[in-house]
Amino acid sequence: MKSTFTDLNGNQWMLKINIKNYISFKEQGLVDLAKIFDDKDFLAGLLNHSDMLPFLGILHELCENQYDKNNVVDADDFYSGFDGDTLAAATEAFIGASVAFLPAHRRDAMTEAYTTVKMGMDQAGMQTAKHIAENRPKQLKQIEKQIDESM
Repeated sequence: MKSTFTDLNGNQWMLKINIKNYISFKEQGLVDLAKIFDDKDFLAGLLNHSDMLPFLGILHELCENQYDKNNVVDADDFYSGFDGDTLAAATEAFIGASVAFLPAHRRDAMTEAYTTVKMGMDQAGMQTAKHIAENRPKQLKQIEKQIDESM
């Protein structure tokens, strides 16, 4: 898994996690990297971006030492280089960096755990889209009825 991503401005960011980061993230209550793949709520939240602020703080901490190299002034400047696709790429890079941080004997298993959660979320997204599409005629009739009633 790769641990780099490129932002909207073409800046490449490399995520490398060390013990200092591990301690900082744990003390801040952001994530326990030793248990990241056991915490399905954190992993699912990370993948569906349901609560981005903690993750953005993690990214800032992991990338701050690269600001000068990428001509980034501060966190606001850093975050201005993000959109949804960039955030998804940064998430993948963070997962890659998290796997690389683990002891070698745990990496394959954790990669599989991540792959399974991601596949499940992708499947849930497809099922949701299918459900919406299947119910579209019914929803459109309800909207049409509401319009008729309001006129």
